[in-house]
Amino acid sequence: MKMIRSLKLRGSLPVQCRALSSNPLLVTTGRGGRSSTNAQTVTVFGATGDLGKFLINTLGAMGTQLIIPHRCEPHRALPLKVSSDLGQQHHVYMPDMNDVAELEQLVRYSDVVVNLTGAAEKELHRTMLASNVHLTHKIARACKNQNVPCFIHASHISAGDEKSPSEFIRMKGLSEKVVRHELPETSVIVRAADVFSMEDTFTRYISRRLTMRGRVKLYKHGLETFHHQVFAPDFMRGITKIIQAKDQDREPMYQFAGPERYSMNQTAEIIMGVPNFNTKSRPIRDFMTMKRLYMRQCNREQFFRYQVCSDHFTEGLPGLAELGLPPTNFEEKTVGWVKTHGEFWKPGDQDDGSGRDGTAMSRIKAR
Repeated sequence: MKMIRSLKLRGSLPVQCRALSSNPLLVTTGRGGRSSTNAQTVTVFGATGDLGKFLINTLGAMGTQLIIPHRCEPHRALPLKVSSDLGQQHHVYMPDMNDVAELEQLVRYSDVVVNLTGAAEKELHRTMLASNVHLTHKIARACKNQNVPCFIHASHISAGDEKSPSEFIRMKGLSEKVVRHELPETSVIVRAADVFSMEDTFTRYISRRLTMRGRVKLYKHGLETFHHQVFAPDFMRGITKIIQAKDQDREPMYQFAGPERYSMNQTAEIIMGVPNFNTKSRPIRDFMTMKRLYMRQCNREQFFRYQVCSDHFTEGLPGLAELGLPPTNFEEKTVGWVKTHGEFWKPGDQDDGSGRDGTAMSRIKAR
């Protein structure tokens, strides 16, 4: 942990940066951008996940000193290094994050701690309760013992629904209660809708079924489940705005969502409308009972979360617009990234006059 302590002494500010936490951008040294320091240290748990790279890149571009604990293969965290200048990131390999004393060492010199941890499904050696609630409790307890000025916890927009059929949503609701119990004054909870990006699970759930099977089965025609999917970089830029804000200006809870509401049927139609997408079929519109469709799903948790549970809004919470960030529309970004989900997609697929439409399914049948 001596290396973590040395982060505070790097640059021209010998004072403790927590004294500047009320206005963290008051002093900036260096040439600007990544080759500078803004006298702020942030610890990010879950930085090696699908969303962490967006936050690390945004904070690194401002010269933020970052502490990144992870329990994955160390080589998986190396791509994050390019987001900051030399010496601005410190990676800590922690295969076991149950050690509260070690967690306290990680957050001792941090102005802000961001928690992006949480598994969307059961893992081999960890249950949903352990990944989403127990780990969050230990991190929050460590921040409480070390008097961290701000703790930001990423949650789900439907976490307030305690009777949700999705276990992930219920666990996120429990994690919020744990955070509020440990840090009632210094915690900030960010409820966000399902994100979409190059590597998200929301659109992958639909597009992969369209790619491999040429069709997707939607519960109740996909007309009764609605989502306000939010762009992943917008989500992380919103958290960055919260980190930059003064302590007295932070709200206790935020709600990030997209500008429009889409049904599951509309989402599937938008994906299939992408040029050269490898299927010309349409979603099955026959009514399917929950029990029948549930038994056909490979991932039962994703079925409940995406096809059964609609986004549950809480009135009066500030969002991206209140932070000065106009949310990105789902249709605006679809063409650029949805093609990456097509395993058999290639540019130029079209009808060649041979009776085959050049799609993935026709190529598979021709083999």
